[in-house]
Amino acid sequence: MSSEEDRTKINWNYRFRSFKGWIPIIVLAYIGFTQYAFCYEFLYKEVNKILGRRSVFIGLCVVHGWLSFTLLSSWFFIFYFGPGKPPGKVELFDLEKYVRTGNILTQKLNDNSMMSTTDVSLNDTITRIGSMLTIDEDEKVDRRDNNNNNSNDTSLEKENEGFSFIDPPEIFFCDSEGLPFWCSTCKSIKSLRSHHSSWYNTCVPKFDHYCVWIGDLVGYRNNPYYIVFVFSFWLLFLFDVISMICFSSKLHNYGKRHILHPVLILMYIVDCFWLLMITSLVYTTVKHLINNETTMDMLQINKRRKYLRDEAIKKTGRWGVMMQIFRGHDIDDHSVVTPYERYINVQHPVLPNIRLVIRLKMDEKPYKKDIWSNIKDTFSIRDKYKSLSNSSSILQFDNESFPDNFKALINEKIQKNDFRIMSNVVPTNIN
Repeated sequence: MSSEEDRTKINWNYRFRSFKGWIPIIVLAYIGFTQYAFCYEFLYKEVNKILGRRSVFIGLCVVHGWLSFTLLSSWFFIFYFGPGKPPGKVELFDLEKYVRTGNILTQKLNDNSMMSTTDVSLNDTITRIGSMLTIDEDEKVDRRDNNNNNSNDTSLEKENEGFSFIDPPEIFFCDSEGLPFWCSTCKSIKSLRSHHSSWYNTCVPKFDHYCVWIGDLVGYRNNPYYIVFVFSFWLLFLFDVISMICFSSKLHNYGKRHILHPVLILMYIVDCFWLLMITSLVYTTVKHLINNETTMDMLQINKRRKYLRDEAIKKTGRWGVMMQIFRGHDIDDHSVVTPYERYINVQHPVLPNIRLVIRLKMDEKPYKKDIWSNIKDTFSIRDKYKSLSNSSSILQFDNESFPDNFKALINEKIQKNDFRIMSNVVPTNIN
């Protein structure tokens, strides 16, 4: 896919309908103001003319100019490349046979005669009962005719009501029922950590967030430039503030009647305010970078925490919640199921026609590797997406994105019976 085809188009008329569309213009105007205030009023007039430090004047101008150029060029590339579009559409997963097999297995598990022993783990019981399913029962849930399989691809396709169906991957994110997330606008499964964007009217892979300060969406294509932008912004204001602190005292001692220009005082106050906000943004950006997570991931976790906190306030009041936190009690109870849980659908390690739905804890990060690998993935993912063209390659890449330590965690959850079978039958308490 060419760069021109993959670049998302900007709808300027839509952007400036609200005030937030003008915020980037205001930010850009302030950056221009700092060029005048810092370089001319401070460096040229104060440092160069009054103090006579020409070499310092030139050196500070060069550093300030380089940081400003890095900031503006990264901002330009954020717009130029855009957040990116999906490399292709992913058809619906054919989950009917897994649901039917899960129904049979769950019904057998609910049968009291099948649970005469209580010292056997649920996973062992499922494996034992699943292996006892007769060939006739297995044929009832397999609605494909294997004799018509003329493709070498393991993802068998079929046509039904205008939709194409493929076999599901080994692991994928799902809802509480085990169903994948579907975009009705793009007519595609939301793979590659995608979310739909109303700004671009398309799904954006590795959707991070919409940054109101730069006026654009951050996705997999422009995320590296966004990181450079954040650090350049932070270093620019930090450099300006430190420079003014270092030389303002010398200017004050130069003459009793000499004071800084009001423009410099205004810039100093505003820059300090910006530093407070950008420092927090830098911390969040670094945290997301080393954990290989996005802002959308954190929003999902924060929604769950807020839900649990609000429920705790209803029961014990705000003072009771504060006392629980003061005593070291965690209100983020994993046993409580909220509307903001994260689930994954995995294939059973032994039974090929059984799929399991597993709920993730808030501190479990599905894509976290070592720090260097996480940083490398962020800055190289754009090139990796270029080789993806169809459902098979997209799902294979999506499955390989889960590190080995996360897959080991999934197997550990299965051994601890921390899952439910994907089925339409309500299971009884068999723990």
